[in-house]
Amino acid sequence: MFKRLFGGSIITIFILSTTGCFGGGVKDSGRAFDSAIINYEWEGVISGKETVYIEGNKTRSEINTATIIGGAQTTQKRVIINDGENLYKINTDSSLAFKETSPYKEKLNSLSPEEKQAFRKRLALLLNDSDPLPEPSGEETILDRVCEVYSVTGPNSTCLWEGITLRNEVVIDTGKAKQKAVSLETNVKLPADLFTIPETIKIQDVN
Repeated sequence: MFKRLFGGSIITIFILSTTGCFGGGVKDSGRAFDSAIINYEWEGVISGKETVYIEGNKTRSEINTATIIGGAQTTQKRVIINDGENLYKINTDSSLAFKETSPYKEKLNSLSPEEKQAFRKRLALLLNDSDPLPEPSGEETILDRVCEVYSVTGPNSTCLWEGITLRNEVVIDTGKAKQKAVSLETNVKLPADLFTIPETIKIQDVN
């Protein structure tokens, strides 16, 4: 699937895996809701906010964070859109989008709803296909949702609900980072253009 990535890539990897951006193009999402809006806050060596929109097989993540690497701070202002067919990583400062085919789309379409849930858990926990899916170490209630707690490596802890991360605590070379959902709405009506690329954005195909 993919290896664990840290440092400057950690925000993008977490967003793509934990919120379902890797799973775009799925005919049946296997989730208990049709749409959702999730607001997250980051604290620690990664600080800032992110908002995730989900509608069926489409996702949009808006990221505004700062990461401390080697004593220096770097900022991430990015929008990641999966329109069900393609994945777009948009740099809002340069008005440039990198386009690639949605990863795992064909694989997910061949799975049952139960298998999709297990697959999403692997993605959220950054596990390879060959890695066994661990049993949850407990439960935690976040925003009135009961989620499963997983501790895959060392002090890292992830809390999953419907295959989506509601809390994530990780230790990287530069220190600790915590991501937590602070609001969650489901089955909400979202604007149709939320998952389209504005005409002002230049698209570069990287397939």
